[in-house]
Amino acid sequence: MQTSHCHLQNLSRLRWTTLGSQAHTHTQSVLKIYHTTLPTLWGNCFIACVDEAICQLAFFDNDQELARVKSQLHTNWQTASFYCDPTYVLSLLDAFTSEQRKLTPRLHLRGSRFQIKVWETLLDIPIGTRLSYQTLAAKTGNTRAYRAVASAVAKNNIAYLLPCHRIIRKSGDTGDYRWGSARKKTILHWESSFEQNPHKPI
Repeated sequence: MQTSHCHLQNLSRLRWTTLGSQAHTHTQSVLKIYHTTLPTLWGNCFIACVDEAICQLAFFDNDQELARVKSQLHTNWQTASFYCDPTYVLSLLDAFTSEQRKLTPRLHLRGSRFQIKVWETLLDIPIGTRLSYQTLAAKTGNTRAYRAVASAVAKNNIAYLLPCHRIIRKSGDTGDYRWGSARKKTILHWESSFEQNPHKPI
């Protein structure tokens, strides 16, 4: 599906609002989570949504990795009901990128207050920009806690849209990436190319 390849790239240009981990604690038992897989420029991804917000996005390269991603989703939302529904998820993504969109793009973040602060700071990093872990720590107001910031970055469950891939080592090395260091380099290269020519087709 050629259109599916564009979903993440289109979404990356939107400004996201976020929901913290306490937002649905009292109704978690009745939550419905819809998920599907999508092809992207950087490989297949698994995406899950709850209450019209994206709660998980992960790249995978084989069936074993996909199984681990699904297991993680079930662990994170133990009392929710799960539905594989490509139509719903794709319609939600289309609504986010539509000129007439009625939905506000949202990410549902689940973590400690410190982790959510770090993840929300990631959203302020423009496409094509790279920051060191030390600089990111300073932006969160925790200059000396860059190791804790790095740990929070590594635990991000929403790949690409919450751009932890834009955090690199102080030396300039791109460093590790939860979904593969080679994939991280490819995404950064694409973003740098896009920044130089934002009107190119994708």
